[in-house]
Amino acid sequence: MQVFNIIGLAILVVLQIVKYAVILRALLSFLPIGQDNQFINILYQITEPVLAPIRTFLGRTEWGRNSMLDVSPIIAIVLIWVVASAVSSIFGVQAISSIL
Repeated sequence: MQVFNIIGLAILVVLQIVKYAVILRALLSFLPIGQDNQFINILYQITEPVLAPIRTFLGRTEWGRNSMLDVSPIIAIVLIWVVASAVSSIFGVQAISSIL
């Protein structure tokens, strides 16, 4: 039973890291930082697998095609929150308050 809790906690920690990476990427998008920056490259490698499918889905909608605002980070954070809640209840792990 202990291994089951450790797996759930590990998933929650990974979700928290991805959530903070998405938030950091959204905030840094307002700053004039070049794409050749290694930190930015790592940040993109962490967040792009989460954000790209959301952007693709939004691009298929009328609203997403005509929107000037990229709402994919907001949607990603909400989805991470939903997944973290589900993992917390499935694995019976008490979620860290900052994850949810």
